[in-house]
Amino acid sequence: MSKSFTVQATYAAGADAVWAVVTDPVAVKEKFEALGAKEVEVLEHDATGDVVRFKVRRKEEVDVPSFAKKIAGPSNTVNLDETWRRDGDRLVAEWSAEISPARVSLVGTRTVTPDGDGVREVIAAEAKANVPLIGGKLADFAANETSKALAEDQVWIAARVAG
Repeated sequence: MSKSFTVQATYAAGADAVWAVVTDPVAVKEKFEALGAKEVEVLEHDATGDVVRFKVRRKEEVDVPSFAKKIAGPSNTVNLDETWRRDGDRLVAEWSAEISPARVSLVGTRTVTPDGDGVREVIAAEAKANVPLIGGKLADFAANETSKALAEDQVWIAARVAG
């Protein structure tokens, strides 16, 4: 079962300022730590021209609903793979995340486009849970929790690029 969702934000800065934050491995680690993740590790970071790819592993604490307590504990490991590229005046990222032991996967895009004096970021994603009987409920829960986390992510980026 899967659940699609979208999160958006505007930043009072240009695409170059956003690029500098979202592609810097130190800033990425600081962001996840500031948002409460534990044991944050940037496992890979590869910058080649206008393409930056990184892999990050972190521990996230979550208040697991009772229907999912047999498969997902309060501490889950998130393995994120994200690739950013410049596309004209836009920034585009493709990302995926595996959450274990919850057996949830997420895939999505992040698109940053000019918007007035700043930029707008739209994150479109899909959460999937590969669990018999409760997969739909678990995908809904993962989508809701991830939407909240991505909104916090965007607030952190907005503050960082604002100076």
